[in-house]
Amino acid sequence: MEALKKATKEDLRLQKLLSMYACVTNLIPDLGDESKISGHIVDRDKRRIEKFEFDPLKTSSDEICNTLWKVMDQ
Repeated sequence: MEALKKATKEDLRLQKLLSMYACVTNLIPDLGDESKISGHIVDRDKRRIEKFEFDPLKTSSDEICNTLWKVMDQ
C-alpha cells in the first residue's frame, strides 16, 4: 500500500513538472514513442497547435534544437 502511495505521489510530481515545462516552453512532448522526438508546439495567443517530429537517426541534436528554438520564437 505504501509503495502505491509513493508511486502515485511521484506520478503527480512528474505531471506537475511536465505541465510547468509546457507552460514555460509551449512544447508538449510526446513521450510515448522513444524512437523519435515528437510533440506539439502550442501558441495559446494565436490559438495554434503545430506538430513536430524528428528522427534522431537522420537529424542531429543541434539541428533539432535549433529548429525548435526557431519555431518557439515565431
